[in-house]
Amino acid sequence: MAEAQPQGTDRALAVHEQWADGVATVTVGGDIDANTVGLLRDCLAVVLKQHPERLIINLAAVGFLDSSAIHAFTQARHVLPGRHPVVLRSPQDAVRRIIELTGIDQICVVE
Repeated sequence: MAEAQPQGTDRALAVHEQWADGVATVTVGGDIDANTVGLLRDCLAVVLKQHPERLIINLAAVGFLDSSAIHAFTQARHVLPGRHPVVLRSPQDAVRRIIELTGIDQICVVE
């Protein structure tokens, strides 16, 4: 698990990947913003180079995300072929609202 400690905050971002049968699950914990999104992007880049059949981004432990996270999700969606879904799993209510307001739920599956 990789972690980034954003400057000026006490909340680190933790990102962990695991694989099972061609499915990559990236579990994220903390707040995703311009200060921390680099760690998420780096992890997604490594995962996407391995061509998963399905990418699940578990957001259950994410309390906040900004447009930099939405951009990272959009980039991941564009890298994978259309038949290989990007799933945003278990977003908290506040995060789900951001996902819906930005329209990312139109290109990614939200579970």
